[in-house]
Amino acid sequence: EDWLFLGNAHDNIVAKLKLAIKPSEAQLNEVKESFSKFSEAGAKFGIPTVLIIGPNKSSIYPEYLPDGLIPSEIKYSSLFLNILRGLPSLIVYDPTADLVEAKRTEGILYWKTDTHWNNKGAFLAYAGFSKQLKLPIPDVDFKQGSTYSGHLLETAKLKDFQLNSEDNWDIVWKEKPEWTEQETPNEKKTTFGASSIVNNEKSLTERYVWVVGDSFTPGLRPYFNASFREVRYIGHWVQKLKDLPGELNKADRKPDLIVVVRV
Repeated sequence: EDWLFLGNAHDNIVAKLKLAIKPSEAQLNEVKESFSKFSEAGAKFGIPTVLIIGPNKSSIYPEYLPDGLIPSEIKYSSLFLNILRGLPSLIVYDPTADLVEAKRTEGILYWKTDTHWNNKGAFLAYAGFSKQLKLPIPDVDFKQGSTYSGHLLETAKLKDFQLNSEDNWDIVWKEKPEWTEQETPNEKKTTFGASSIVNNEKSLTERYVWVVGDSFTPGLRPYFNASFREVRYIGHWVQKLKDLPGELNKADRKPDLIVVVRV
């Protein structure tokens, strides 16, 4: 039914899906230590730190995986999340259950030819995060967009692939937000998107937020931009996570909230 997924050549993704491999103690401790350091740095200044999980498409749509490829009941990511949820200074939001429930009534939430959530899937994850933190949620609706050609078509070198617009949604703002964005000079562009600072005079809250993430962040950006008075998009967590404690300590103006987005 025209669903494409990444194969095992990409970061052992199928082996992880089947739990044929598990993270080592060293890997678990490394992740725990990095999240401990910057979340504790935030707590020192009274700043909450939130981890938003970007679920792999196979976690939300296992029914479209190739026949015979059965995901493990224990998720690879849960081995990390069980540890991270024990950190007193870190809030963890995993939208997987919310998205699995929502797909029954909300239409398709991920692009068939891409690995990421579409605008509606990203919004539902953002809404869940906002509810958990008791933050205002942008008032939006969605309409079917045009056909979307995802990056997996290029990866697989597929030509003349049949596309359908049912997996693509355009955002319809009830009250169109007005924000300005200025890119941070001398920062490398990654799958996170450009490092930048966004200001919104008509935001839903006056809070100032820092965001560090990966390729699941661009889908969330419109909702961050609409919600917060100012958003600083710092960069990809691979390059920036270890620097966050130092950045926070020396910052003259501290954020009200730190968000990490990680697939």
